[in-house]
Amino acid sequence: MRLSDVLSKAPTQEYVQIEGFMNNKNLTYGNQRKIEIGKFALNYFCHKCADLRSFWSTDTIFCLGVDSKTISIDINLKCNCETDVQVWFLIESENDISSFAPKVRIIKKSERLGNHVSRAPGSYGVESINLEKSDQAFKDSLGIGSMVYLRIIYEHVTKMVADSIGLSILTDSGRKKPFNQLLREVDQQQSIIPSEFTNHGYTLFKELSEIIHGNSTEEIALEKYGPCRRLLVGILENIKNKEEIRSALTSLNWNQTLQE
Repeated sequence: MRLSDVLSKAPTQEYVQIEGFMNNKNLTYGNQRKIEIGKFALNYFCHKCADLRSFWSTDTIFCLGVDSKTISIDINLKCNCETDVQVWFLIESENDISSFAPKVRIIKKSERLGNHVSRAPGSYGVESINLEKSDQAFKDSLGIGSMVYLRIIYEHVTKMVADSIGLSILTDSGRKKPFNQLLREVDQQQSIIPSEFTNHGYTLFKELSEIIHGNSTEEIALEKYGPCRRLLVGILENIKNKEEIRSALTSLNWNQTLQE
């Protein structure tokens, strides 16, 4: 395995043994060196091509020394139409990174997509975009920022479901319903909260809100991000599954049969 194979995959916590690429020579802090690691590609949605494309690295790749175990790689990946994405990796070795067969992992990855590129379309429609933004904020150690996006998603999908079933988001006096009330009414009709935490749908919203409104630190927000994200994805999956089941029943004309 070469370093290019590692860069082409999602970062993990596990170290992976690869072929040496530093010619057994250390690279001191701030110095740059050309490395032979092979070409690699990452998939993005290219808006110029209107399709999911592989964005390839160039033949020439340079790394920047950080310390004896760590290097930085900053590279442009290009689509066939020449649209590019700037990707930055921070690579860490378990021991000396200049050794003959180091064990490495990606400890940080950052992307600058530009106006003509987005990540691969996700499974949750427009909410996939906000979920990606939330994940990126988390990767950048912006715990509170990542929670903001999770709450935006929660509010939006609840209002979206309310609209789909003809449930008004306004009270009789014309004011917006408190989210607790709207969520309760939506869940009573559509059961969007998974059964595993059906009594804690609003608790999740309160948790996100308290963090966003300053009743937390970045460190605590980062610790809570994973569990909160998982619960929210459970809601998105629940909504998606119900929509797909309804669509399947309609395709088979079973809804009409059941009504008769």
